[in-house]
Order: sequence, then C-alpha cells, then structure tokens
Amino acid sequence: MKNAFPKKLAIVVVQLAVIIVIVIALLEAIVAISLSSPKIGILPLHLVQNIYSRFDRNVIQVMPECAQYDPYVTYLLKPGECLFENREFSTKYHINSLGLRDDEESLESPKVIALGDSFTMGWGVDQDETFVQRLEKSTGLKILNAGVSSYGTVREIRLLERLDLSAAEYLVLQYTSNDVSENATLFTKGALNILSEEKYLDTVASTQKDLTYFPGKFAFNVLVQLQSELRKKYSTTQIESEKNITIEQEVQYFINVLESSKIDLAKLKIVVFDISPHNQNKSVFADELQRQIKVSANNKWSKAIIIVRIENILNNDMYFILDDHPNALGHAAIAAELSSYINY
Repeated sequence: MKNAFPKKLAIVVVQLAVIIVIVIALLEAIVAISLSSPKIGILPLHLVQNIYSRFDRNVIQVMPECAQYDPYVTYLLKPGECLFENREFSTKYHINSLGLRDDEESLESPKVIALGDSFTMGWGVDQDETFVQRLEKSTGLKILNAGVSSYGTVREIRLLERLDLSAAEYLVLQYTSNDVSENATLFTKGALNILSEEKYLDTVASTQKDLTYFPGKFAFNVLVQLQSELRKKYSTTQIESEKNITIEQEVQYFINVLESSKIDLAKLKIVVFDISPHNQNKSVFADELQRQIKVSANNKWSKAIIIVRIENILNNDMYFILDDHPNALGHAAIAAELSSYINY
C-alpha cells in the first residue's frame, strides 16, 4: 500500500507526458501542412505568415552564397549566380560586378536607375519578371536595377554614389515603411550605423541558426506567438518600442536623406512610389510627401519629385500568400503604372 501512490503518480505523469507529446506533434503537423498548403486555412493566416517569415524562409542578404559584406552599405549581392528559393518560389540571380541584380551592360550610362529594397530587387520573381526589367522593355530605355534587399533610403542613396550617372535622367525611388528606422538614424545622429564585418557575419550565423529545424520548432513558436498576442490584447500599457513615428516625421526623415546626399538629386526626375507588404498599400506616405513638398520653402523638390500612387493597381492575387512580396503579376502592374510617368 505504501508504494501505491508513487506508482499511480508515475503513471499519471507518464500519461500526461504522452498527451503533451501528442498535442505538440499534432500542432507541429498542422503548422507544417499550413506552411506547405496555406490555402487550406487550418490556422489563422497571419500566424502562419509570421512563422514563415521569422523561422522558415531564406533571407538573401544573409546567404553566404548570394551576398557579401561591404563596409559602406553593410552588404551587397555577390557577383556571379546564385539560387534563391523559398516555399513559393525558386529564382536564379544573375549579379553584376557591382553586386546588383542586373547585367554588366546596364551599369554603363543608364538613362534610369531604380533604387529600393527587396521589392525593387525582385524578391520571389525571375530576373526578367521584375518591374525594372519590364519597365526597361516597355520604354526601350536602359534601366539599372539597383535594388538591394532590406536597404533603407540612406543606403540606397549611398549606393547611388557608386553608379554611373553620366546619362541618368530618371531616378525611380521605391519606399516602404521599414525604411524609416534607417532614415531616422541619419536625421537624429547625422550618420548611419554600418555593421562591422564581424557583426554582419554574426547576423548571418544567427539567421542560419534560426532556420535550423528541430522537432516541435513550429509548434513551440506558434504557442509563443499566441501568448504574445494575448498579452498585447489584454495589456493596459503600451510597450515603448511600439510607439509609432508620425507620418509627418517619416516623410521629414525621407526628405532629409535626399537633401543630405552628396549628389545633387534635384537635377534628376525622381519617381517616388511607396509599397507595403501583403498588399497593405495606402497613399498616406504619398499624400504627406506631396503636402510637405508643396509647403516647403525650398521648391526644388516640387520640381524634381514625381509621386506615383500604386494603392489601387495592386490586389491580393498580385502577392504571394505566405511571403509578403508581390509576385510576377504585381511586378507587371507596377511596371505598367510607372511607364506612364517616364517620357521615352
């Protein structure tokens, strides 16, 4: 009788452990199925998208076979060819000698230079499907694709300093909301924090570690995310890092980058458009940019900047489901819209 209770307790513990393992295994399987077939809709799509973007997808700027360190802009693509693929796409990159996703010929006296981040680079689409290549084909002008994944406006303009501007007439400048951090740093500190090579390589290593699979990885991260969402929902205080920068400040930071450039950008026609992940496109940035340019005492930007709104030309079918970037249909729509703003 003395040993009965410990034995019963041990049985309960084992049964509980088995139940926990089964639940985790089921949740892991559900997440795996959702990642493979997101249209099934077993889990809320935003949960699956978050798991994909944080713990499942390759990121080109930290892939040693596709990118390399650069002390002026932290990294560039690695000249040559590399394969960049994720669950919804498999794309081959042809990278020229300056570390850009374009051919060598486009480096010489381009009429148009396209600056931006992964949206301009063409994340998820083949090289000839990017809006830059489509725009080049429709206009007949030589256009250089100088988009590099995750660059903010500051690094984009820094990169421009290395390019041949002898024949440039247009600058296509793609903006997205995550540019604000980099732009704000320049505005508040007067300089950009470029990672050292050691820190960049540490970032590469940590990112690769995050992608390493282990049993229960997806289930664990879904539970952590659910806990985080519940905490935010019922929290009565605002986390400091979540306080928003106003749209007025965001545009101010953007204009400051242009004004801080070593190049006189006002001599070019600057076609600016704002694009957001997962088709969350709105004209808030464009509207505020237009307002600030109009009331500015320095009217050079009103003559140089051409604002393009793409909110109404994209739809959900023009984006990937898991990935937050536009697909080939989206790039085609962007190219068609931009072509009407470039005289050729």
